[in-house]
Amino acid sequence: MPKKCIWEQIYFLLKGDFKNYKRRNTEQALLVNVDGIQVPTWYFNPDEIIRVSKKKYTKTNCVPIGITVPPSYLEKSFLTKIPVWNVLKIIEKKVSNNFLSKYADHFLIELTKK
Repeated sequence: MPKKCIWEQIYFLLKGDFKNYKRRNTEQALLVNVDGIQVPTWYFNPDEIIRVSKKKYTKTNCVPIGITVPPSYLEKSFLTKIPVWNVLKIIEKKVSNNFLSKYADHFLIELTKK
């Protein structure tokens, strides 16, 4: 999960929750609620993963996940009740821009051993 999720930042900004606005942008683990359990979670941008693995691996691909659709905790928000939701889901399936990966809710990075 990258350090800057655009959806999450917009959500917290609109709520006036400036404490959580940049919560991912840290070197420390954050406790994240996963089904009622607090799980230590670290956030890394794709560039950081590429940098620490470059001696043994080559980046083959990197795609954003959740760049046009909001994070799962917003699924029950007003966004899912408007027709644009279906459009966002269609666009999500077609987005494969490596650059956008650092702004999505998640990303999938493919590394190949040298």
